[in-house]
Amino acid sequence: MPQFHNLIKATVTAAPGAGSFTPTGAASGYRTIAAVVATNEIFHYHAREGTAWEIGYGVWNGTTLTRNLIESSTGALISFGTGVVISSAAPAREIGAWPQGASPSAAGIYLPPDTQNFGTTAAAMSANLIVLYPFFRRARIDAVCIEITAALAGNFAGGLYRSNPVTRLPTTLIEQGTTISTGTVGIKASLLAAAREIQEPLWLATVFSAAPTVRLGAVNNRGNQFIGQAAFNTATINNGFTASPGSFTLPTTIGALTVGSFGMMIAARSA
Repeated sequence: MPQFHNLIKATVTAAPGAGSFTPTGAASGYRTIAAVVATNEIFHYHAREGTAWEIGYGVWNGTTLTRNLIESSTGALISFGTGVVISSAAPAREIGAWPQGASPSAAGIYLPPDTQNFGTTAAAMSANLIVLYPFFRRARIDAVCIEITAALAGNFAGGLYRSNPVTRLPTTLIEQGTTISTGTVGIKASLLAAAREIQEPLWLATVFSAAPTVRLGAVNNRGNQFIGQAAFNTATINNGFTASPGSFTLPTTIGALTVGSFGMMIAARSA
């Protein structure tokens, strides 16, 4: 999980442009990133130069800090010069407020996980294989949803898994949704017992008893995703994590995980 630290205000001597920051010092009375942040730690930052500003997170490798955008004055990574100052920041989404002061999504809105956007193509699913996608946002949801584009007799179930606070990998099952038939086409919602206010990182999961054709996620544009202290690149793939549950039922514990070979479109439904 991205970390926060007090009294950091780092400076640079070389213009980073839109690339990684290479801080070399600190403003008077403040600490450097190197003095506080551990190597390979995920770090939330606020960078400012003049009227240009950027809020994001990245991995500190001891010398440079990568950049992943949350919000900025232009809506994109800023091309900073040598006057940029980098501070530790706690984005609104991490301290209980809805992003950018907005209200929660309206009921019935489909919210894709962090490694996907909605797509238009389709492909066959795998039977008896659990697929998990990170859902690291605040929302009020009532179902885990997929879209069947070519029906096949069988069932699917969705679920929510807890995120390990250290590794951020999925651990134990929070709740399994209702079992839904895959025998007809259309959007299928595996309902939770009641709407949940999601206030912590978790994982959306689904498993099928057969192998219907499902909607795929679109080409991803979110760049690297960080799970624990490791990055996996999702710039050109839409893969979730997969595990073999041994049966149709979602397992209570996950066990070994691998990155899946398909990008099924899975979404949480806003309640």
